[in-house]
Amino acid sequence: MKCNVCGTDIPNFLPKKYDGEDSLECPICGSQPRHRALLKGFGSTFEMDGMRIVHIGGFVPLVKKLWKTLEPKPTVSYLPMDVRPRSPEVVLLDVAQVELVIQDVDFVICLYVLEEVVDENKALKNIFKNIKAGGKMIFDSPLKKGKTDRPELFPGAEEREGRFGNARRLRRYGEDDIKDVLDSYGFKTKYQNVPPDKDIGLDKPYRFIIAEKE
Repeated sequence: MKCNVCGTDIPNFLPKKYDGEDSLECPICGSQPRHRALLKGFGSTFEMDGMRIVHIGGFVPLVKKLWKTLEPKPTVSYLPMDVRPRSPEVVLLDVAQVELVIQDVDFVICLYVLEEVVDENKALKNIFKNIKAGGKMIFDSPLKKGKTDRPELFPGAEEREGRFGNARRLRRYGEDDIKDVLDSYGFKTKYQNVPPDKDIGLDKPYRFIIAEKE
C-alpha cells in the first residue's frame, strides 16, 4: 500500500471514525479518503496544459503534493488560499470577504471548507463568478440525512460542537438539499464517484459533488 498524498509505502491505513463514519487514515500524513480520492480521480486532469486551479482551505499535505506536481508546469496555474495559511505555498485570502478577480478558472477545489465559512452566499457567488464556462467546483462536505442545518438554528459554539462535532462548523449540509443549494447559484450539479483502490486506502467508491458552470 502507498499513500498517494505523501508518497509513503505503508503496511496499512488506520481505521478511524471521521464525522461518525468509518474512514481510513494515512499513519504518516493523516490524509483521509477524500484527499487520496481527489488525486486518483482528478490528478491527471489537473496536469493538463492550460489548467487554472484554485484550492480553497486545503489540507496541508495535499496542498504540498499538488504544489510540487503542478507548480513546475509552465502552463498550469495552481493557487491555494486560506484564511489561516499553514504552509508557505498558501496565499492569505478569504473567499467570503475579498472580491476575487481570478477568472477563467477550470477547477475550484473546495473540500470540507464551506460549512465553516461565515458568509456562504458571498463565497459561492465569488466562486461561481471566477469559474469559466465549462469549469467545475469539486465539492465535498460532511453531509447529514435530510435538509441542511443552518447557523441561525444553532448559534452557540457549544451547541454546534455537540451537533456538528466541531464548533467551527456553522452549518451541516443535508443530502436532500445540497444540490439545490449549489444549483441556486447557477451551477449544474451532479455526483461523481472515484472507484475503489485498496492500494491507496479507498476501500469503497468515493463520491464527490461536481458543480459545473455551463
